[in-house]
Amino acid sequence: MTVTSIVVRATALWTGAETEFPTGIQVLERSQLVVSLTPAGGDSQQLTLGLHYSVVLSVGGVATVVPLGAFPAMPGTVSFERDTPMTQDYDPTATDTYDAAGHAAALDRSAMRVAELSQLVEDIDAASIVVAGGASSVPEGAVYVSDGDGGAIAGPTASEIDAARTAAVNAAGTASAAAGAALGAVTGATQAADRAEAAAASVEGYVSYEDEQDLSPGQRAQALENLGLGDLQNALTPLAFTAAAGQTVFDLGMSPSPAHCIVSLNGAWLVGGGADYTIAVSTLTLTTPAAAGDRIAGVAIGSFEVAGALTSAANLADLGNVAVARNNLGLGTAAVLDAGTGANQVLKIGGDGKLPAVDGSRLTGLIFTKSFSSAEQAWTAAALFTIPHGFGVAPKMLRWHLVCKTAEAGFAVGDSVDFVMPAPNAFTYYYGAVWCDATNINVRTTSNLQLQIPHKTTGVATTLTLAGWRWTVEAYA
Repeated sequence: MTVTSIVVRATALWTGAETEFPTGIQVLERSQLVVSLTPAGGDSQQLTLGLHYSVVLSVGGVATVVPLGAFPAMPGTVSFERDTPMTQDYDPTATDTYDAAGHAAALDRSAMRVAELSQLVEDIDAASIVVAGGASSVPEGAVYVSDGDGGAIAGPTASEIDAARTAAVNAAGTASAAAGAALGAVTGATQAADRAEAAAASVEGYVSYEDEQDLSPGQRAQALENLGLGDLQNALTPLAFTAAAGQTVFDLGMSPSPAHCIVSLNGAWLVGGGADYTIAVSTLTLTTPAAAGDRIAGVAIGSFEVAGALTSAANLADLGNVAVARNNLGLGTAAVLDAGTGANQVLKIGGDGKLPAVDGSRLTGLIFTKSFSSAEQAWTAAALFTIPHGFGVAPKMLRWHLVCKTAEAGFAVGDSVDFVMPAPNAFTYYYGAVWCDATNINVRTTSNLQLQIPHKTTGVATTLTLAGWRWTVEAYA
């Protein structure tokens, strides 16, 4: 920004109704504006940014103070004063890139300090030694006769002279501080100028804008080396032309590959792709004809290699250590396994959201790990059924089903009805005996085999026709 005002102090009346105070003071940062309140007949109180007030800065840095809820309620005079730090943190070196913002901020800070010091000098010049009991200052060159008590006959008293002496000493101290501050500001500005000069001198072979010359290959290489960009000397080619009236076409003297350039017109950057210019082979063409004396400058960017860089064509095959890279990404060993149900594969849930059929024999903590369902068996009295289950151990649980083959007792063909095998002797129906081993389920039916179950809808005990039903058994281990 530019420093357009030398105002460093301002005051405003606070009645409790004001919502903002336009100060007219430019500041670099909100914290550099000191705000205090002096109640009528009271002592001045410095207020706190963020607690008592906030500061809104315009585009030009002019501060407006907004009272917050904790702003003191008592009416009085609000004072605003800029206090720019005597120190500065802008410390460029010879190899830095120098942007305008850094220089502008340093210059703004110096200008503001000068204005503040100027105000301080005015304060000292305006100071006067006022006689406490009179209405005017002691005239310059006045001579008085001592009254023997430290005062003067027809002049100031002893206490008034002491007050005058104290005021003079304070004024001298203030003047000394102002002189020191001014010297510090001058020193800081001189150091900033020295750094800027050193930066400009660091790029050997520099060609000024007005010289209308191109850098030689040696000068370009040296400039890039000084900037720490020596590896790019074969990729960047400076461009500089002075246009004739109406000129649109300029010969680059080389063909950028790929066809990329950064181009400016009289210091303003242009937009490529046809908006402001196009690049075709070795020709730069402006969309709008240039005026006589227009300066076309920029850099043609060619292709170059960067040691150790990854290429898109390699699809990460050019990584130095794939395992380390994978670990740095937080990926474990599962990242290199295929999905499936085979050996050394990551189990994948099916499209139906269910586990695929896999061997679960090594699962632990399960009540049952094996199951078996028999084929349908016909009811036969006094018969022995030997049904292999294949567990290798005796089953832990059996479940029996009656399967309807001919509609009966309210049940339809295909209905399955759970029942108990063997049946208790106290009932009027008899099935048989069951025993199991590690190989078979064994069933011996009774000679007076009967089947009786409740009717499906009425509950009436119904004796079944054996030929119309089958039985199955499920085993679990």
